[in-house]
This record gives sequence, C-alpha cells and structure tokens, in this order.
Amino acid sequence: MRKVICIGIVLVFAVCAMMPLGKSSTPIKAIEPQAYGDISEHPLPIQYSNPWGITIDANYLYFVENIGRIGMMSKSTHSISEYSIPSGGSYPIGITNDATNVYFTESGICNNIGIMNKQTKSVSEYPIPTTGSKPYGITCDSTDVYFTEWSGNKIGEFELTDKFGAPPVIIENNISMELTDIGKWHKGDGNYVFDYKGESIIINATIQSTIGIKGTELFYRGVGNSTVKNVSLNLVEGNIYAGIWTSIIPKQNEIGEMGYNITTTSISNDSISTNTRYIEIKDQTQVEEYDYTPLLMLSVVFFLFMRKKQIPL
Repeated sequence: MRKVICIGIVLVFAVCAMMPLGKSSTPIKAIEPQAYGDISEHPLPIQYSNPWGITIDANYLYFVENIGRIGMMSKSTHSISEYSIPSGGSYPIGITNDATNVYFTESGICNNIGIMNKQTKSVSEYPIPTTGSKPYGITCDSTDVYFTEWSGNKIGEFELTDKFGAPPVIIENNISMELTDIGKWHKGDGNYVFDYKGESIIINATIQSTIGIKGTELFYRGVGNSTVKNVSLNLVEGNIYAGIWTSIIPKQNEIGEMGYNITTTSISNDSISTNTRYIEIKDQTQVEEYDYTPLLMLSVVFFLFMRKKQIPL
C-alpha cells in the first residue's frame, strides 16, 4: 500500500512539472527580424583612398577621402566622381553640406576648412587661426559652419555671411567686447570720460562669445593711487553668449585722472582685454569751459551786415 501511495505522489509531481506556468498555455513565439534590403557596395575608382566622413542631399552622396579628394556619388546611377583638394596633406575627415556647398575639415598639416561648390565643383580653403588644431567633426546651418578642433580643444565657427560684404571668416571661441561708460559726457574718441568727485561710476560692457563667458573683471587705479584694484562685472541682460555686463567703480574722493581696463574670459579660458581707458574726476563746483568762438563769429557777421545796410545799431 505504501508503495502505491509513493508512486502516486511521484506521478502527481511529474504531471505538475510538465504543465506550463501562468494562466495561458500558448507557447511564446520567437520575434522574426524585420527584413531590410541587402547591403550593396560600390568600389571607389582609386584603391586605398581611405574614405571617411559622408553626407547626403536629395540627389547625391558626398564623402571625403583621406588621400585628399572629395567624392560624389549619384543616388540613382551610383556613378562616382572625385575632385582634388588643392592643398597637399589635407587629410580631410568631416563633411557636411547645404543647398549650395559642401564643407569639410582638413585635419592634416594645412589645417583648413574647405568648401566645394556643388555646381562648379570649385574648391576653396580657409585657414584656421589655431596652428595644428586638427579639425574633425563639422555641421552647418543657413548662416554658419561649426566644427570641432581635436588638438585645439575649441569649437570653431565659420561665418558664411557678413552684413558688410566681407569675405567669410573663421572665428574660434569668439569674444567681442564693446564698452559704454555712463559718465556725464564724452569727448574726443570716446575713450576719455569725465565724472564728478564723490559719485560712483557705472561701466557697461556688451560681450559676446560663441562658447560662453566664464567671468569678467574690471581693474582700476584710483585717483592718486598706484594700487590696482578689481571688481567683478555682473550679467544684467542677455546670457553668457551675448549679454550686457555691468560693474560699479567705487566713488573717488579726489580730483584727478584714473584709469581702468576690463578682461573677460571664455569657458575655454581664452581671454581678451580692453586698452586702458581714462576718467577725469572733477569737482561739481568747477565751471566748465565754453568755446565762445562760434558766438563771436556770428556777432562779427551780424555787425558787417548791419553796417552794409547802414542800419544804426
């Protein structure tokens, strides 16, 4: 009897083990891979041309060959044409395009950004300011081309248009700065400003950078003081890429001349500084000089006119 019970228990466990888990007994089917087209290969005319970057438009593929050529393949006929880059040792890597041109990076010793016109196939090259920058990746929009500099550790910007009609120019981590002094008046070329004793002096700077500003400092020498002091400028309008920065030079209690300049630094630690600018600190009780020459000349003309007409004065 015990033997029969044991056999029954074993059979029950065996049947349970063979049953599928869960409520459904429907087996899981393997997911069939989606069918894509076959991979086709199109040999290049020159052996060991070492093709690298590639880009596309509606009708053609454009690619660079490290041997110093730009390749173009028709999407419909697969016919391939190649165009030489003028500079030797160009070693092109990245490539992009817009409606008119193909743009590519030359990471070799020539260190250029290249442009090939799609219609004429003419190739132009523009040197990058940083020597040995090794430009790699590249992209563009309707007005600018942007590229990476592997050795230069920078983002480069290639301005394609200029409102003054100037040729295209490459800018690296561009920082431009324009100063506006909030003084009582300006004279000469604007570098000489006057303010009153006992009043704080507000300095504004409009600063632009393609990669952003990390900080801006104003350095000044007070009237009759040889010690250089500094104050930070604060961003009051815009952003770190294009904005207005403001600082206040503490009030000066002496009459005389003081000088200052501003240094701004980008996120990549590139920096520019203004030339020294001067402020004359005056006493408010001082009477400003007035040029009476125009009034005197007008009086002489009036006197001669009255005399000619014989009108008694």
